Amino acid sequence: MAQIKFRQNRKRQGSPRTDLDSKGARCMVLYKNCKLSAAIIMICIPQFVACSDITGKNSLPSYILAAGSYDAGNISLAKDLAEKILAVDPAFIPALVLAGKTAFFLGDDDASIRHFEDALRLIPRAGEPALWLARSYRASGRMEDAKDITRILLSSDPDCIPALRLSASISLEMEDTVTALAFLDKALEAAMECGLAFVDRAAIRWAGGNASGAIADLEAALTILPVDSEASLAAQDVIERIKVSLDGR
Repeated sequence: MAQIKFRQNRKRQGSPRTDLDSKGARCMVLYKNCKLSAAIIMICIPQFVACSDITGKNSLPSYILAAGSYDAGNISLAKDLAEKILAVDPAFIPALVLAGKTAFFLGDDDASIRHFEDALRLIPRAGEPALWLARSYRASGRMEDAKDITRILLSSDPDCIPALRLSASISLEMEDTVTALAFLDKALEAAMECGLAFVDRAAIRWAGGNASGAIADLEAALTILPVDSEASLAAQDVIERIKVSLDGR
């Protein structure tokens, strides 16, 4: 099966963020304001530059700038800033992960693999770097390596849905449909637990008089729970009971 390359259209699976410890009140205020939205981050980036010291020993302010650029979709700038941080502090884990992600989206698989391997050497079995390393291996065609990393990741977190889905994709590309379906079955089981968490919260909300919140949680659960499963049917039943009780007021 032909290897599919994900480049600029690779979906970002979240982005790292960290709080600023001690670079001055002005930087802290900027961070708290700028984390509200990507649009605001873009406005505040020039001000971040003014209070960020990429060549200094404190990497956190510089990382805030890099992470803000990443959130705002400026992948190239985020990569450059992350690389500058690593030139000064090569063991700064958040910058390693960010540099790996940006390299991944820019199609530089060798660089992304290098950064994520460095991160794993510093924190073995770490979930996020391991997951992204597996994605990078897969993108570069190193299927067996990707498979090994996902196996290690799932050994410590067997219900990790992103890792299960990635394992299924790897198996499918290796033309192992049976194994791919098994991974997806496991992912659906794990997702069902998420759906049941919505049901549990709905019960608490309903008991507390928050009927609209309970309905919202149950409707969210229905998007996750398998269709016609006992849990799904029960959630639908409770929604109807809540609506009837609201109509009877």
